[in-house]
Amino acid sequence: IRKLTMMYLIGAGGIGCYLAPGLSRIAHPSDSVCIYDGDLVEKKNLTRQMYTSDDIGKPKANILASRYGFSVNPFWFDENATVREKSVIFCAADNVPCRKDVLTVADKSDCIAIIGGNETWSSEAYIYFPQWKGSEYDPRTYYPTILTDETGRPSADCHSDESVAKNPQTVTANMMAAALMLKLFFCWANEKGRLLPGYSDGKTRPVHIRSERFIMSDMLTKSSKQKKGDRAT
Repeated sequence: IRKLTMMYLIGAGGIGCYLAPGLSRIAHPSDSVCIYDGDLVEKKNLTRQMYTSDDIGKPKANILASRYGFSVNPFWFDENATVREKSVIFCAADNVPCRKDVLTVADKSDCIAIIGGNETWSSEAYIYFPQWKGSEYDPRTYYPTILTDETGRPSADCHSDESVAKNPQTVTANMMAAALMLKLFFCWANEKGRLLPGYSDGKTRPVHIRSERFIMSDMLTKSSKQKKGDRAT
Protein backbone atom coordinates (compact mmCIF):
# COMPACT_ATOMS: atom_id res chain seq x y z
CA ILE A 1 0.00 0.00 0.00
CA ARG A 2 3.02 2.26 0.39
CA LYS A 3 3.16 2.68 -3.39
CA LEU A 4 0.02 4.79 -3.39
CA THR A 5 0.70 8.36 -4.43
CA MET A 6 -1.61 9.88 -1.82
CA MET A 7 -4.85 9.37 0.04
CA TYR A 8 -7.35 12.17 0.54
CA LEU A 9 -10.02 12.13 3.21
CA ILE A 10 -12.82 14.53 2.34
CA GLY A 11 -14.90 15.26 5.42
CA ALA A 12 -14.02 15.06 9.11
CA GLY A 13 -17.56 14.69 10.42
CA GLY A 14 -19.73 11.71 11.28
CA ILE A 15 -18.08 9.28 8.83
CA GLY A 16 -14.67 10.88 8.44
CA CYS A 17 -13.79 10.84 12.13
CA TYR A 18 -14.29 7.04 12.18
CA LEU A 19 -12.54 6.51 8.86
CA ALA A 20 -9.44 8.44 9.93
CA PRO A 21 -8.13 5.82 12.43
CA GLY A 22 -8.36 3.11 9.77
CA LEU A 23 -6.51 5.21 7.21
CA SER A 24 -3.81 5.95 9.76
CA ARG A 25 -3.12 2.19 9.99
CA ILE A 26 -2.70 1.66 6.24
CA ALA A 27 -0.90 4.88 5.26
CA HIS A 28 2.89 4.93 5.39
CA PRO A 29 4.03 7.51 6.16
CA SER A 30 0.96 8.91 7.88
CA ASP A 31 1.32 12.29 6.18
CA SER A 32 0.50 10.56 2.88
CA VAL A 33 -3.08 11.22 3.96
CA CYS A 34 -4.42 14.74 3.45
CA ILE A 35 -7.69 15.70 5.11
CA TYR A 36 -10.10 18.33 3.79
CA ASP A 37 -12.81 19.93 5.89
CA GLY A 38 -13.74 23.55 6.57
CA ASP A 39 -16.02 22.90 9.53
CA LEU A 40 -15.54 23.63 13.22
CA VAL A 41 -16.45 21.32 16.08
CA GLU A 42 -19.79 22.21 17.68
CA LYS A 43 -21.39 20.98 20.88
CA LYS A 44 -24.00 19.01 18.91
CA ASN A 45 -21.22 17.00 17.27
CA LEU A 46 -20.11 15.43 20.54
CA THR A 47 -22.95 12.91 20.66
CA ARG A 48 -21.81 10.97 17.59
CA GLN A 49 -18.40 12.23 16.46
CA MET A 50 -14.97 11.53 17.96
CA TYR A 51 -14.41 14.94 19.48
CA THR A 52 -14.41 16.24 23.05
CA SER A 53 -15.69 19.38 24.71
CA ASP A 54 -12.14 20.76 24.57
CA ASP A 55 -12.34 20.64 20.75
CA ILE A 56 -15.38 22.90 20.45
CA GLY A 57 -14.67 25.83 18.16
CA LYS A 58 -11.59 24.24 16.61
CA PRO A 59 -11.26 23.07 12.95
CA LYS A 60 -12.17 19.40 12.66
CA ALA A 61 -9.52 18.81 10.01
CA ASN A 62 -6.77 20.20 12.23
CA ILE A 63 -7.80 18.01 15.15
CA LEU A 64 -7.76 14.76 13.15
CA ALA A 65 -4.57 15.76 11.33
CA SER A 66 -2.83 16.33 14.66
CA ARG A 67 -4.24 13.16 16.17
CA TYR A 68 -3.18 10.84 13.33
CA GLY A 69 -0.24 12.65 11.72
CA PHE A 70 -2.07 13.62 8.52
CA SER A 71 -1.38 16.66 6.41
CA VAL A 72 -4.27 19.09 6.49
CA ASN A 73 -6.28 21.39 4.26
CA PRO A 74 -8.88 23.04 6.56
CA PHE A 75 -11.04 24.22 3.67
CA TRP A 76 -14.07 22.88 1.80
CA PHE A 77 -13.21 20.53 -1.06
CA ASP A 78 -14.53 21.58 -4.47
CA GLU A 79 -14.08 20.79 -8.16
CA ASN A 80 -11.04 23.09 -8.35
CA ALA A 81 -9.10 21.20 -5.68
CA THR A 82 -5.65 19.99 -6.68
CA VAL A 83 -4.74 16.40 -5.87
CA ARG A 84 -1.89 14.16 -6.96
CA GLU A 85 -2.53 11.87 -9.89
CA LYS A 86 -3.42 8.22 -9.26
CA SER A 87 -4.40 8.82 -5.66
CA VAL A 88 -7.39 7.49 -3.77
CA ILE A 89 -10.04 9.98 -2.67
CA PHE A 90 -12.24 8.89 0.25
CA CYS A 91 -15.36 11.05 0.19
CA ALA A 92 -17.00 11.07 3.62
CA ALA A 93 -18.91 14.30 3.07
CA ASP A 94 -22.62 14.40 3.95
CA ASN A 95 -23.75 16.39 0.91
CA VAL A 96 -24.32 15.47 -2.73
CA PRO A 97 -22.53 18.47 -4.32
CA CYS A 98 -19.24 17.45 -2.72
CA ARG A 99 -19.62 13.94 -4.14
CA LYS A 100 -20.05 15.44 -7.60
CA ASP A 101 -16.92 17.54 -7.09
CA VAL A 102 -14.98 14.48 -5.94
CA LEU A 103 -15.97 12.60 -9.11
CA THR A 104 -14.95 15.60 -11.23
CA VAL A 105 -11.54 15.78 -9.58
CA ALA A 106 -11.11 12.01 -9.85
CA ASP A 107 -11.66 12.26 -13.60
CA LYS A 108 -9.18 15.12 -14.00
CA SER A 109 -6.43 13.50 -11.91
CA ASP A 110 -6.98 9.82 -12.74
CA CYS A 111 -7.86 8.97 -9.15
CA ILE A 112 -10.04 6.31 -7.62
CA ALA A 113 -12.96 7.62 -5.58
CA ILE A 114 -14.53 5.71 -2.70
CA ILE A 115 -17.72 7.37 -1.54
CA GLY A 116 -19.65 6.60 1.62
CA GLY A 117 -22.90 7.79 3.10
CA ASN A 118 -25.61 6.86 5.54
CA GLU A 119 -29.09 7.63 6.77
CA THR A 120 -30.37 7.01 10.27
CA TRP A 121 -29.92 3.23 10.29
CA SER A 122 -28.43 2.21 6.95
CA SER A 123 -25.00 2.81 5.44
CA GLU A 124 -23.49 2.38 2.00
CA ALA A 125 -20.28 2.79 0.01
CA TYR A 126 -19.37 2.60 -3.65
CA ILE A 127 -16.20 2.84 -5.73
CA TYR A 128 -15.49 4.74 -8.95
CA PHE A 129 -12.75 4.43 -11.57
CA PRO A 130 -12.20 7.29 -14.08
CA GLN A 131 -12.58 4.93 -17.05
CA TRP A 132 -16.18 4.39 -15.99
CA LYS A 133 -17.12 8.00 -16.74
CA GLY A 134 -20.38 8.12 -18.68
CA SER A 135 -20.95 4.38 -18.46
CA GLU A 136 -23.64 2.50 -16.56
CA TYR A 137 -21.11 2.15 -13.72
CA ASP A 138 -20.71 5.90 -13.27
CA PRO A 139 -22.49 7.06 -10.05
CA ARG A 140 -23.68 10.07 -12.04
CA THR A 141 -25.54 7.62 -14.26
CA TYR A 142 -27.28 5.53 -11.62
CA TYR A 143 -27.60 8.48 -9.20
CA PRO A 144 -28.43 11.27 -11.73
CA THR A 145 -29.40 13.70 -8.96
CA ILE A 146 -25.68 14.03 -8.23
CA LEU A 147 -25.51 16.35 -11.24
CA THR A 148 -28.29 18.69 -10.14
CA ASP A 149 -28.71 18.53 -6.36
CA GLU A 150 -27.09 21.52 -4.64
CA THR A 151 -28.59 20.78 -1.22
CA GLY A 152 -26.04 20.99 1.54
CA ARG A 153 -23.19 22.67 -0.33
CA PRO A 154 -21.33 24.49 2.47
CA SER A 155 -20.56 27.51 0.29
CA ALA A 156 -24.24 27.95 -0.60
CA ASP A 157 -27.04 29.46 1.49
CA CYS A 158 -28.34 26.03 2.50
CA HIS A 159 -26.27 23.79 4.72
CA SER A 160 -25.97 20.07 5.28
CA ASP A 161 -27.83 20.51 8.59
CA GLU A 162 -31.02 20.51 6.52
CA SER A 163 -30.46 17.01 5.20
CA VAL A 164 -29.24 15.79 8.57
CA ALA A 165 -32.40 17.07 10.22
CA LYS A 166 -34.49 14.99 7.82
CA ASN A 167 -32.32 11.89 8.31
CA PRO A 168 -30.78 12.13 11.79
CA GLN A 169 -27.55 10.14 11.87
CA THR A 170 -26.39 7.68 14.48
CA VAL A 171 -22.96 6.60 15.66
CA THR A 172 -23.51 3.05 14.42
CA ALA A 173 -24.53 4.16 10.92
CA ASN A 174 -21.51 6.49 10.71
CA MET A 175 -19.17 3.71 11.83
CA MET A 176 -20.68 1.23 9.36
CA ALA A 177 -20.22 3.66 6.46
CA ALA A 178 -16.55 4.12 7.39
CA ALA A 179 -16.06 0.35 7.66
CA LEU A 180 -17.68 -0.26 4.26
CA MET A 181 -15.39 2.33 2.65
CA LEU A 182 -12.31 0.64 4.09
CA LYS A 183 -13.68 -2.74 2.99
CA LEU A 184 -14.01 -1.49 -0.59
CA PHE A 185 -10.44 -0.20 -0.51
CA PHE A 186 -9.09 -3.57 0.59
CA CYS A 187 -11.30 -5.43 -1.91
CA TRP A 188 -9.71 -3.36 -4.66
CA ALA A 189 -6.16 -3.43 -3.28
CA ASN A 190 -6.14 -7.20 -2.82
CA GLU A 191 -8.01 -8.15 -5.99
CA LYS A 192 -6.63 -11.39 -7.44
CA GLY A 193 -3.95 -11.49 -4.78
CA ARG A 194 -2.30 -8.27 -5.90
CA LEU A 195 -1.55 -5.71 -3.22
CA LEU A 196 -1.93 -2.80 -5.60
CA PRO A 197 -3.54 -3.86 -8.90
CA GLY A 198 -3.92 -1.52 -11.85
CA TYR A 199 -6.93 0.74 -11.72
CA SER A 200 -8.83 -1.75 -13.87
CA ASP A 201 -8.06 -4.82 -15.94
CA GLY A 202 -11.15 -4.38 -18.10
CA LYS A 203 -13.00 -7.04 -16.13
CA THR A 204 -13.54 -5.06 -12.95
CA ARG A 205 -17.16 -4.39 -12.08
CA PRO A 206 -18.53 -1.75 -9.73
CA VAL A 207 -19.15 -2.71 -6.16
CA HIS A 208 -21.90 -1.02 -4.21
CA ILE A 209 -22.58 -2.32 -0.73
CA ARG A 210 -25.14 -1.45 1.89
CA SER A 211 -25.00 -2.53 5.49
CA GLU A 212 -28.54 -3.88 5.64
CA ARG A 213 -27.83 -6.14 2.67
CA PHE A 214 -25.09 -7.86 4.63
CA ILE A 215 -27.46 -8.37 7.53
CA MET A 216 -30.28 -9.64 5.33
CA SER A 217 -27.95 -11.94 3.39
CA ASP A 218 -26.64 -13.43 6.62
CA MET A 219 -30.16 -13.92 7.95
CA LEU A 220 -31.35 -15.61 4.76
CA THR A 221 -28.33 -17.91 4.71
CA LYS A 222 -28.92 -18.98 8.30
CA SER A 223 -32.63 -19.45 7.62
CA SER A 224 -31.92 -21.63 4.59
CA LYS A 225 -29.48 -23.80 6.53
CA GLN A 226 -31.98 -24.15 9.37
CA LYS A 227 -34.72 -25.29 6.99
CA LYS A 228 -32.42 -27.87 5.39
CA GLY A 229 -31.50 -29.13 8.84
CA ASP A 230 -35.16 -29.43 9.82
CA ARG A 231 -35.97 -31.41 6.69
CA ALA A 232 -33.02 -33.73 7.29
CA THR A 233 -34.22 -34.34 10.83
